[in-house]
Amino acid sequence: AEGYVIGSCIKHIPIAGRDITYFIQQLLREREVGIPPEQSLETAKAVKERFSYVCPDLVKEFNKYDTDGTKWIKQYTGINAISKKEFTIDVGYERFLGPEIFFHPE
Repeated sequence: AEGYVIGSCIKHIPIAGRDITYFIQQLLREREVGIPPEQSLETAKAVKERFSYVCPDLVKEFNKYDTDGTKWIKQYTGINAISKKEFTIDVGYERFLGPEIFFHPE
């Protein structure tokens, strides 16, 4: 099987970018960071597109954020579409937990 695709070993996972956006939106809602409800999906999409990355070791990544969070936490500033006021949120674990659903969809 060297150099050939083994068809029986291919795994299809019906997960796409929208699922990551919804997952990040859920994580942000659970943290209650002060995002206007009407902006939560757009904010989650922006966080995914600007800050997300894949990490090789989930436990080490959590430890990195727990020991020196200020070094790793990023800030996102958005504008409320209705009131036109700015809001700022801290983006932490969401940066690497979003893409993680590709590898652990459960």
